[in-house]
Amino acid sequence: MTVSVRLPIVAGAIAAVSAAAVVVPAAHPDRLAQAMATSSVPVALSAWANPVNELLATLELTNDYLLGAYYNEGAGGGVANWRFAGFDQTGGDLLNTALATQKSLGFNSFVGNVANTVNNATPILRQLQVNLGGYLNVGLNGLNGAVTAISSGVWGYPAALIDAAQLALNGQIGEAFNVLVDAVVAPATAALNSLLTAGAEIGGDLVARLGAVIATIPENITKFAGWAIAGSGLLAEKTSQIFTTWVGKLTTGDFEGAWNTAIEGLLGPSGLPGLAINVSLGAGVQTGPIDGEEDIAENFVPSLRTAVNSTVWNVQEAMTTTAAPLSAQARPAAARAVAVSAPRAASAESAAATGSEAAGAEATAAPASENDTPATTRSAAPSVRKGGDSPARAGQQSRTARASAAAR
Repeated sequence: MTVSVRLPIVAGAIAAVSAAAVVVPAAHPDRLAQAMATSSVPVALSAWANPVNELLATLELTNDYLLGAYYNEGAGGGVANWRFAGFDQTGGDLLNTALATQKSLGFNSFVGNVANTVNNATPILRQLQVNLGGYLNVGLNGLNGAVTAISSGVWGYPAALIDAAQLALNGQIGEAFNVLVDAVVAPATAALNSLLTAGAEIGGDLVARLGAVIATIPENITKFAGWAIAGSGLLAEKTSQIFTTWVGKLTTGDFEGAWNTAIEGLLGPSGLPGLAINVSLGAGVQTGPIDGEEDIAENFVPSLRTAVNSTVWNVQEAMTTTAAPLSAQARPAAARAVAVSAPRAASAESAAATGSEAAGAEATAAPASENDTPATTRSAAPSVRKGGDSPARAGQQSRTARASAAAR
């Protein structure tokens, strides 16, 4: 009986107290707010970092750096493109513009690596294809010049045969032989010269481009070394900062702060994972204010992506180098071509000059007769080839002049 009586009494007391707890705060909400403000006991867990959300935020940053087909420029573009990378400091937008416009900083057109690579269309491979087309063009032009020279020689050979036959009938066998040799040697020399010139141009460009590519190696190694050393330093500094903060909060009894420090620092995009992503897949990390482009080298740590892309663009630019134009002294083929025909021309000029001197001496000794006039006129004519005259004909004229002089 006693038990049965106490149970209703206890239940009624609990109900009365609960009703008072609900009614009194409703009637005096200011008292409830004041009580909550002065209470030292936590009333909710909403301020504690959610590890799942931190991991998802890190995954989102990774997705953007892999697949993001966008690039924001202008005010706020640096923070929008490269999150948690220090671009909220002075000069972040200037650095963001430099990353998109300078080959030494990667020449980024998209935030995502995949979209950026597709848009850049593999610069080295593209330049190789352009260079190959240029080599083929030069080679085919050289071959065309060689065929043209040979064709001209074949076309003009019948005329050379006629000239040689006329000289032979006049008893000038040596001169006839020279005409035939010139008709063969000159086109062959021109054809060989065309091929050698094309080969020299292609070879010169190859050597110049190879040298330019080799010259970029120190700069490229410096970029990778800077990324490895400075990036490792940033990660070590971030790790030390997270650990120090976590220990400090833990020792002061701030368990919520210690929890948040560990979760955000070890799982979130603002912690170690985000920093590692920014120094690998991102553009890099701004470590200090940038008032001009001269401050970028000092206050910016490039990422592995920036080091790779800038190296690619450096090599591509080096592959556009062309050799200096070949001078006359640097063309042995052309010099040989001139040397082949020069002796015969020189001998013809010498013969003509000898004939002129003999005729001049005879004219001084006695007045010229009418029969001497044609010989004198021919001997005075220059031995330069004009209108298709051959060196053999010049030699024939000089010998005629000497024969006339001797007869007189």
